[in-house]
Amino acid sequence: VLLLAFLGGWSLRREALGRLFLFVALLSVLLSFGRFFSPVFDLFYHAAPFFSRFRVPSMALIMFSTVAAALAAHGAGALFRVCPETLHKPLRWASLAFALLLVVMLMLGAGGVGENFFRSLFPPPSAGSFDLVWMVNRVRWELIEGAALLFALFLAIAAGLLWLGIKKLIPFHFAIHLLLAAALADLAFCSMQIVSPPPSSLRSASLVNRESFRPALQPDEVTSWLARQEKPMRIYPAGPLFSENKFAISGIESVGGYHPAKLARYEQFLAGTRNLASLGVLKCLNVGFVLTAAPVEHPSLTLVKTGDLQRIGGPQKTWVYRLEGTMPRVWSAGRAVGVADDGELFRLLEGQGGEESVRSGEAVFVDESSPLAGKTFSPAIIMKSERDSESALIELSAAGEALLVQSEIFYPLRWKADIDGHPVAVERLNGLLRGVVVPAGTHRVRFVYDRSSFETGRMLSFAGFGAALLMLVAGVFTGGRGSEEN
Repeated sequence: VLLLAFLGGWSLRREALGRLFLFVALLSVLLSFGRFFSPVFDLFYHAAPFFSRFRVPSMALIMFSTVAAALAAHGAGALFRVCPETLHKPLRWASLAFALLLVVMLMLGAGGVGENFFRSLFPPPSAGSFDLVWMVNRVRWELIEGAALLFALFLAIAAGLLWLGIKKLIPFHFAIHLLLAAALADLAFCSMQIVSPPPSSLRSASLVNRESFRPALQPDEVTSWLARQEKPMRIYPAGPLFSENKFAISGIESVGGYHPAKLARYEQFLAGTRNLASLGVLKCLNVGFVLTAAPVEHPSLTLVKTGDLQRIGGPQKTWVYRLEGTMPRVWSAGRAVGVADDGELFRLLEGQGGEESVRSGEAVFVDESSPLAGKTFSPAIIMKSERDSESALIELSAAGEALLVQSEIFYPLRWKADIDGHPVAVERLNGLLRGVVVPAGTHRVRFVYDRSSFETGRMLSFAGFGAALLMLVAGVFTGGRGSEEN
């Protein structure tokens, strides 16, 4: 396929479309190296809008795959249109280059020179023993060696088919069809190596057997018990359970989240608190239960359930602890303490200050430049709290000015607040949560997610789809009319 793509790029080298394809292909390859080729990556990371949201630089290779497919199609078309006699000279030079490449491969493979060279290109494996490190390096070299031999085989097949077609030993178009079939076989082989790699490759399969996957989707004794508990409430899956997303099936909220892409502030909060490894932090996040893969002892943790959590890899023995003194989803704070930076904030949350900050009527932490820093507030009575995925309604009463805290991620760009229908500013509390200053008396505070940009985007998408549909219909009718006139 890459040979066909190269041929397509060569045939389009003088056209604007071909230059665009080649530029996009080169750019996507350079971007996929990430920090290993910092000039291009850093330029896009700091200058291109939203580029910093991509978690994996190799995602840029999606553009390369699309361009390679288009260029390969152009290359196949160029082969069908070309005069066979004009391929004599290019095929001769390609054969010489192939022979030279084969000699270089044999020289590198002799005496371990090639293995040592390629081993220096990869970071050492993070294995616990010398034998395991040696085995991983050996498997790496065997994979590279096998891929090089396979590449040489397909080059030989392509050259042989074209030679047979040029010499008219077989019809030239039939030779091209065989070449396309070989390209499809190459793609199928690569796909099988990814989906079902051989055991000798030390790589796990991308697909999981259906019989082993089905139990992981069914309720088990741990998720069933958690689903029956009073809500709203979050859980904290500790250690290897932190990124487990099975809890979402039972409607259980986890501070570990169920998607690798999280808001930047939450990513910073996770990094600063070592994945929320502090009971003081967990209490202000409305964590009611802590799940562990091994028994633990702590005065604030009470064992309430043990059982098997059915995961894709098999059952996992799980201990469920109730976290004593955790805060509800909504509460009122008595004072706001200013902090200089995130380092001080995380130290206070994880230490004694964090324990005080999560008690009802005690302190929350704000930036020292905030107008709330150093202020005290009256306690409030939460009379009603309702919520759904895109809104929350809270009724409260206070004798004086109160500070309402909602244990949800601070995201002022989209989450707006109003008091009795009048818009108010949303403050950031404890580095992550939402807060609203409420005047004395009884009031209704409402948090609403602003969908305006989504609705605008959806309207533009529908408009673009409608315009494309109209252009298609118009093209069909005008094309038919032109054919009749001709």
